Amino acid sequence: MDLQAFLFCGGRGTRLYPITDYYQKVMMPVAQSGKPMLEYVIRHLAYHNINDFTALIKYRANQIRRYFGNGERFGVNIDYRLDDKKFPNTGGALLNAKDLIKTGNILLYFTDILSNIDIKKMYQSHVESGKLATIWMEKGWTVDSGIINRGNNFKVTSISKKTSDSIFANTGISIIKAEVFDMIEDIFQSSKNIDLSGDIFPSLANQGEVVAYTEKNWWLDVGSIARHQSIDDLLLFNKFPHLNGGKKY
Repeated sequence: MDLQAFLFCGGRGTRLYPITDYYQKVMMPVAQSGKPMLEYVIRHLAYHNINDFTALIKYRANQIRRYFGNGERFGVNIDYRLDDKKFPNTGGALLNAKDLIKTGNILLYFTDILSNIDIKKMYQSHVESGKLATIWMEKGWTVDSGIINRGNNFKVTSISKKTSDSIFANTGISIIKAEVFDMIEDIFQSSKNIDLSGDIFPSLANQGEVVAYTEKNWWLDVGSIARHQSIDDLLLFNKFPHLNGGKKY
């Protein structure tokens, strides 16, 4: 599978204060296992044959580096790129890691999201579409991560940042062709503060180069203490049986 994962894991996690005074948010232990959220993300993606990872890091970066190292004990390769203030926001963080691209397609994953999505199916849908970007969208959510409107044949017509309505929402998981980085570089020349959801995806949608992936899978935005506390061993066993010897309870 021609796919490399770029993991966004540099944020401070202010909504999870005071826990994130001590932990990088993706390193917060979950359930009785005490394993960090990021381990579930990486192991799940590795199960779907993604072997190359680039972690975009900043806040408490060494917690991630010390725990995961080069990825060898998880059977993968992990490179790291420390955020640079000269490349602000999510678009800048991506551009700052352009030299680490190894594949023709890039999985973008905001790692405060836990999900059992079948990445192989999403990748196949992306390849078959021939478009520059594929966004996994879910209906019935009211979130700040981005709202997607679509027309016929799942063609995305527009993307906005917030709404009070319950419509299609950006889950924070998407696939782009590596050539999108050239577009990011062009935009960066005129605007040094580029947001993935606010600038890059809307620009691609205006060009007719975004499609929506709508396969029903479980996902959880661990963006609050209440959501973090909702994760228990039973949930993890049932949502990730392939990481627990195939067991379900």
